[in-house]
Amino acid sequence: LLVLVGQAGREPRAAAARAVPQAPMKVLDAPGIVDDFYSHPIDWSSNNVIAVALSEMVFLFDTASGQTEKLLALPSGNITTLRWTGEGAYVSVGTSTGEVQIWDVAAQRQLRSLRSHSGRIGALAWHQHVLSSGSADAEIHQHDVRMREHLMLRRAGVHTDLVCGMDYNAEGLLASGGNDNSVCIWENPGSTAPLHTLTEHCAAVKALKWCPWQRSVLATGGGSADRQVMVWNAASGRLLMSADAESQVTGIVWGVQEKELLTAHGYSRNQLSLWKYPSLVKAADLEGHTGRILGLAQSPDSSLVCSSSADETLRFWQVFSPCSGNSRQSSDKAAPRSILKTIR
Repeated sequence: LLVLVGQAGREPRAAAARAVPQAPMKVLDAPGIVDDFYSHPIDWSSNNVIAVALSEMVFLFDTASGQTEKLLALPSGNITTLRWTGEGAYVSVGTSTGEVQIWDVAAQRQLRSLRSHSGRIGALAWHQHVLSSGSADAEIHQHDVRMREHLMLRRAGVHTDLVCGMDYNAEGLLASGGNDNSVCIWENPGSTAPLHTLTEHCAAVKALKWCPWQRSVLATGGGSADRQVMVWNAASGRLLMSADAESQVTGIVWGVQEKELLTAHGYSRNQLSLWKYPSLVKAADLEGHTGRILGLAQSPDSSLVCSSSADETLRFWQVFSPCSGNSRQSSDKAAPRSILKTIR
């Protein structure tokens, strides 16, 4: 992860009501990142460390110091998805072989290997001590990481293809998106059937994110046969608004201060698009990537967004105003650092 460009694009627009960056403030080289629409190759911890999957390896980039270190290398297969715990001490790693690993970053030590799926891992999400994993076997598994017998629930027969996107809100509602074009809303970590199944998308739903300030509002984005950004009331299952993004949607983050959405896209322009909420009127496009954007990660204060791309770069964009404290909604922020202490 080499710095290719630094401190560019912090454009002053004196009279503009909304300054939108025309170029990234920093670009990192990311050789070996896999061009896979279904992957989640980056995640940004609450401790300001970005985990990056480069083929079979995971690297950690400390944004405060600028230092990079390798955390792990798989003996076989690739990393397909990464997800930090809310307190930022541990990272879960999904693989193409169906294994989920949990690593203690400070100790640089693998704590657990969770093997329950029969296909590649497509998505991971945390709610306190529960880790949810979605897979190409079309199942969602609920793991209690405190227990030796970790598999507490197997959700089968709901999604019919790869589960490729998942996100929890603060109350424990889980949204899961699949290659079957559906989105399921699960009321709590112990739910055996979805509260709602949303079927308006016409392609895979990898990109989904809960609104940080309206807890029942969910944003979703569809793949290349759909190209729609949709905003839902997940409590009622009602579609609130939709917009044509004109290309596949690969990631979504929210801007808390500005009340906006930022979406990531693939062919043909590989751009980031900024949308006003709740109108879903497009405010701007941010361009620069020369390959499909594979995912987005957001800084702890919500102001910076990191985009990972098939062009083998990570680009950092100063899109939003910083929040006081850590205002990003997370379902496991209150989870103590000791949630994994009882792992055996």
